Amino acid sequence: MDESLKPTLLTLWQQELHSNPKLAENSKELLNTLLHTIETKTIPSISAQSLEPILVMWHQLLKQQHHAGLSVKDTAMLLLSLKTTLSRSMEDGTLNNEPKLTTLVDMLSVFSFELYSAQQEQVIEKQNNQIEYLQTNRTLPPYNTLLGESPQMQAVYKAMDLVLDNDITVLLQGESGTGKDVIATAIHEHSKRNKKPFITLNCGAIPKELIESELFGHEKGSFTGAQERRLGKFELADGGTLFLDEIAELPLDLQVKLLRVLQNKEIERVGGSQKISINARIIAATNQDLNTAVKKGAFRLDLFYRLNVYPIHIPSLRERKEDIVMLALHFLHLYSHQFKTPAQTLTADAQQFLLAQKWEGNVRELENMMQRAALLSKTKDVSADILSWQPGKLTQATPAQPLALPLRTIVPLATLEAQALTTALKITGGNIKQAAIELGISRTTFYNKAKLYSLPLDEAKN
Repeated sequence: MDESLKPTLLTLWQQELHSNPKLAENSKELLNTLLHTIETKTIPSISAQSLEPILVMWHQLLKQQHHAGLSVKDTAMLLLSLKTTLSRSMEDGTLNNEPKLTTLVDMLSVFSFELYSAQQEQVIEKQNNQIEYLQTNRTLPPYNTLLGESPQMQAVYKAMDLVLDNDITVLLQGESGTGKDVIATAIHEHSKRNKKPFITLNCGAIPKELIESELFGHEKGSFTGAQERRLGKFELADGGTLFLDEIAELPLDLQVKLLRVLQNKEIERVGGSQKISINARIIAATNQDLNTAVKKGAFRLDLFYRLNVYPIHIPSLRERKEDIVMLALHFLHLYSHQFKTPAQTLTADAQQFLLAQKWEGNVRELENMMQRAALLSKTKDVSADILSWQPGKLTQATPAQPLALPLRTIVPLATLEAQALTTALKITGGNIKQAAIELGISRTTFYNKAKLYSLPLDEAKN
């Protein structure tokens, strides 16, 4: 084509595409590719009419192979082996020359290998997107070890064990700060999908107009600011796990689309028309009562049933007091190492202080307190004074005092625990049941610890 005619053709073509700006935007690049190919390659004279029966045959072939459970790669390998067989049999005279069959097999082989190559490029692109996402988004919490020996947490562990070897949808329900994200991570890390991505989306932290794009991705030019195609969380989680946190915050119109995706196992990117199969295990979480939300019309009943396949209740910290000191020491060691401070142990009064709190913010509130304590402490012992001090607020002690507590004699943790048991017995008049309640442990645990420390219980009351 005459180079001077190229702008004219492009203008006419873009006028034809005026109703579809997305296609018009990409027309110039496509035209350049076509013209460059004409100039640099020999293009055979083939009519669309002559190609039609071959294309029909190819589509039929793909459909047959799909029903037989064969992939595009398998089809391409079959055609290649047939081509090799024909060539050898004609060379040794076993078969006569079959030019029509040879041409048909050649063309079908080219089509199949090109389709397979395109599919592989999509797989590689998806893997690269997954890697980029995981490198730039920190999906694991600061600790990934489940802690807790309370009966409530033992029940959670048993419930988790039953879903590790399957892909059943899990709904985690519990107050804010109870560690639902940690439980979700643990389920993924111990499941058969642990070699694939663990992708998270907080449905309550993203503006309504962006959630659909975050979930399903978008095509270039699908809305203002969409400068390039982007994969959504469903595609990023392919083969792995998608954790939908605060699912109750999802707008009703998107609840309909999410339900359709969960039913059909396929998505469409925003601005796209191609259906894309998805393979992601769903774990949802909420701090709200979804039954109540359904009755109020804030959450769809059909989506609730789709998600509520395997509900797990995550207990509040108030329900698992036996774990408080263990968790506190874990966080204390974690942050003292991070801040390079000497904090290592909790004094008896510090333990009592922790057990007396309401913990409305649950494990997250406890973690914050121990992070602050690790920063403030100048000794190995963290006392109740340090735990109760609030930066910026005037107290009877000056703000600097918690940072300059006098050095104390290091007391073994076992001694402090025995002292706490003895003190509880004295305060409750020897009532073991009440002493155990005040310490936040079971009566059986109290007996076991008293036996461990050889505490006299002869005059104690049951």
